[in-house]
Amino acid sequence: MIKKIALFFGLICCIIPMQAQGNSVVKMDSLLRYYNVNNKMMGQVSLRLGAKKVYQKTFGDPLLPAKDQPTDESRYRIGSASKTFTAVLIMQLVEEKKLKLSDALSKFYPHIKNAKHISIEDLLRHRSGIPDLVNADATTDFYKKYTKAQLLKKMEGYASDFEPNTKAAYSNTNFILLSYIIEEVTNLSYNTNLQNRICKKVNLKYTNYPTLKNQFSKLDQRSYVYNNKQWEAVPESDNNLPIGAGGIVSTANDLTLFMNGLFENKLVSAASLEQMITIKDGYGLGIVPFKFGERLFYGHNGRIDKFETLMAYYPKEKFGISQITNGLETDGTALNLGIMSIYYKLPYEFPSFKSYDITTAEMLPYVGTYNTASFPMDIEIVLRDNQLHAQATGQGSFPLQAEDAQTFTFAPASIKMVFDPEGMTLHQSGSKIRFTKKR
Repeated sequence: MIKKIALFFGLICCIIPMQAQGNSVVKMDSLLRYYNVNNKMMGQVSLRLGAKKVYQKTFGDPLLPAKDQPTDESRYRIGSASKTFTAVLIMQLVEEKKLKLSDALSKFYPHIKNAKHISIEDLLRHRSGIPDLVNADATTDFYKKYTKAQLLKKMEGYASDFEPNTKAAYSNTNFILLSYIIEEVTNLSYNTNLQNRICKKVNLKYTNYPTLKNQFSKLDQRSYVYNNKQWEAVPESDNNLPIGAGGIVSTANDLTLFMNGLFENKLVSAASLEQMITIKDGYGLGIVPFKFGERLFYGHNGRIDKFETLMAYYPKEKFGISQITNGLETDGTALNLGIMSIYYKLPYEFPSFKSYDITTAEMLPYVGTYNTASFPMDIEIVLRDNQLHAQATGQGSFPLQAEDAQTFTFAPASIKMVFDPEGMTLHQSGSKIRFTKKR
């Protein structure tokens, strides 16, 4: 629930030139339909260039009749992408002089450990040292309806993980507390603030924070896992717990509208936005950076139940992308890269969903570090979750799909790695580079 996802935008070889490939929207739609009909993905995707909608599409269970398919108005839980909304609300209160970023948490919740030394900014940047009640507290029951008092009591019982503002560590607790502070300062519910301060200002028609079953509507989607025969709905966690850390429901189109409105200064001032996108130890104020080649995007990702969200914006081009899935039976990073590669007209091959059933014993000999004088980065191969992952120096990691006992691919970047006892040969876009394994 509300787990931070390490989404990767950068390519191992980010120097590939752009090439014309015809109509990118048509190819992008074909890619998403390909994932969908192979039961690898259900959800929504939206791309926006300034005020112009470039692409928007919703994908449901391909076996269901048309009348039962979700539409572009269908809503999805966006998990931790909610944190950017919460940060905007906080910055608005700062601009109105109802809060200061330097205000201590003790002003509101003095019984939390180190509250006198934790600032509002520390909460926004995950620098509080307060443990994550979602991922670090085994006693948290995601399906139980907690009161605010019960959750605060849990938080008050935590020992600090580190001294405030000495480092960063992701914690949903920070943004649950920020949500409570918003309610206390305004004397209004989180959802009332969300509607009045954000949704009405940038015309978000389908964004909401529902807490009761009767506040969810027919538009709200469930999340699913695929059981090799059909999609099965998973249990729904209670939405009172996450509040502004992960409780918002929205559409992909609303998310691109939101990010465009934020960067066009319709929600906060240019000075506040600059503070939000100032990154320290990987975090801004409710914002995280994503790289795609040399392009630096800002936004957030999220996961709750089996929903996964990516919301990102590239200011230089005023380009926004959002992807919300309520069923994902493949690597989400690969799907993100496919969409972005097609949009930017980079060489891209559709992935093959046929795989070789490789064993751990077969993969273990390939784990290690590979280098060559003709390539500027080392490549680290690790075994994680019973799958090989590759990571070039300074880049994000990406999963490798086994085609046979020696050959592994990463289709979004047209990468093929062929291993042997002495090393590995990297094939990409017609080039071939020989790497030696470090001993």
